[in-house]
Amino acid sequence: MELHATITETGAMTVTMGPDQQELAEQHENVASARRALVKLSSEVAGTTGEPTRAVTMDPSGMHVLTVSADGRVSNAPAPAAEETPARQAPAEEPATTAPGAPDEVAPEDVEEPAPQDVEESVPAQAQEAATAVEATAPTAEKSAVGNPFLVAKTPVPPAQGPAEGTAAAPVSAPLVESRSVAGAADHTPNFLQNNSPVTPDPAEQGWQGWLNRVFGLKVGPSESELRQRAAVDALSRHWIGSRTVAVLNSKGGANKTPTVIRLAAELARAGGGGVLAWDNNESLGTLGWRTHSGEHSATVLDLITAAPQFLKAGASKADLAAFVHHQPEDAFDVLRSDERPEHDHRITGAEVDLLHEVASRNWRLIIMDSGNSTRGENFTRMIDHTDQVVIATTSESDKAQGAVNSLQALHARGGHAAQLARNAVVIVSEVHPQHSLKAQEIVGEFAPIVRSAHIVPFDQALVQGRMRAQDLSGPTRRAWQLAAAAVIAEF
Repeated sequence: MELHATITETGAMTVTMGPDQQELAEQHENVASARRALVKLSSEVAGTTGEPTRAVTMDPSGMHVLTVSADGRVSNAPAPAAEETPARQAPAEEPATTAPGAPDEVAPEDVEEPAPQDVEESVPAQAQEAATAVEATAPTAEKSAVGNPFLVAKTPVPPAQGPAEGTAAAPVSAPLVESRSVAGAADHTPNFLQNNSPVTPDPAEQGWQGWLNRVFGLKVGPSESELRQRAAVDALSRHWIGSRTVAVLNSKGGANKTPTVIRLAAELARAGGGGVLAWDNNESLGTLGWRTHSGEHSATVLDLITAAPQFLKAGASKADLAAFVHHQPEDAFDVLRSDERPEHDHRITGAEVDLLHEVASRNWRLIIMDSGNSTRGENFTRMIDHTDQVVIATTSESDKAQGAVNSLQALHARGGHAAQLARNAVVIVSEVHPQHSLKAQEIVGEFAPIVRSAHIVPFDQALVQGRMRAQDLSGPTRRAWQLAAAAVIAEF
């Protein structure tokens, strides 16, 4: 098969291949990284087709034509000469020279051995033709134990030695069977339901590995990044004993607290099968209800405060709580809204937070609390007392990041449980502009030494305003939220 690739100075690579000229576009760190990825891709295709792949590449140094075998060996082929330049033709008595920009041997920097952080794992043995090609290149004696972590090399058992010729064989007595007690016998009881089969990961769905699987019907294994993503989703589906409470903080308004509450609740509820409550504990008019789906009623936290005592009685039904919370049909979590009526001036007291939290912890396995901008109100203080994990939400803007710092300082100033929450906090930085990646990385770098972990969520237009739903997010944004959510519950 022949591939045609174009690599730009920024490391952007576009590859067309196959009879239908399927196109694959990838962004790499630089030109060298893109070249290594192309060699890797060509090797995988060669393993699939059973014949070397011809890769015609145009990059900033010129045109190159490479032939890549299934075992990754690379050789140069002459680049096609232009018809209007006969001077490129070599004399008959001299060997033909290659086209400019295509050296006789591949330069080490062009096809160096791929570094682990640049190139992902090669096509696994699930692809039939690729497996055949790879098997042919490995020594037979090493295949049983080396390169397969699920196979254990067996030590050959020497044949039993019989008696020497002319020597009478000793009588053979029945083997002595050791008697076992009832307790000892239980230790040796066979278990026919135990499954010792090795678990192999499902084929890749992301990156160029997933693209090969979709276009050519292969079963290429997932990359390291996709394996980490799958591990995060598995962690999100885990259930723990007892209820847990997460508080999302930042003393600066507009710091992405409410979107952070929504996305964490959505990812944890979708993966874990529900049982998640997003609670707007804002001391004034919160906006959690503005960004989420409204149920068939308009109940708020004030309505549940009035009804809360009945849900603490024996025989109370969780199903009746549907009259006070707003279920999110797509994302599977429930919302307890703050009171949004401007004519009301009721401020939630510490005792009311205690009452609501007791009801919530009896009926939801995870409570994620949105907060206002003040760290001095009763509702804030009692929220911290009930909190198991603090999340500091911020955007990639300097004033919002400073508000995050102030929130951590306020927790440290309280000492005790609050200070421990600050030391164990998880920071989530949301980019507010597509070009804020470097700024977000700088903010994460400042927070990383003083908290448990810090994460970046890329800019996504679906997070700017209106209702927030998982299906509206881009793939990279959704995966970033899953990784961040897995970090939040890592110590539950």
